[in-house]
Amino acid sequence: FNKIILQADDSFKEAISSIDTGSDLIGLEIKQNSMKFITETTFGDDIIEVTQDSKIVDIFSYTTPVRNKYKASFIKQGLKPLSFSQKMSMQVDSRDFLCIQHRVLTEGEGQAFIEFYCVPDTEDSD
Repeated sequence: FNKIILQADDSFKEAISSIDTGSDLIGLEIKQNSMKFITETTFGDDIIEVTQDSKIVDIFSYTTPVRNKYKASFIKQGLKPLSFSQKMSMQVDSRDFLCIQHRVLTEGEGQAFIEFYCVPDTEDSD
């Protein structure tokens, strides 16, 4: 499976918050050197790209190309904890299930993980 661990810094949070909220689906494309979030708008595709060599990428473990669409409402729920996350992990398994995991600090010196799973949208108009 593919696994990408990102620093939840302000620039990434700002980029993710700019995802078009009017889209029903959000595309996720993972290639050997990058990960893209893609939404279709009336003016064309809106793309947010994170490259393998970006300063916010801790781990970019690539095994196979991924190109799926997921319900935007699910992705948005999975990204909500980003505002208080230290790191975020995105994994896509062999069934194309997307796991979004956030590492957050708890009171004291502890940490916790919040996970969201999304299944790919099967109605693809391509």
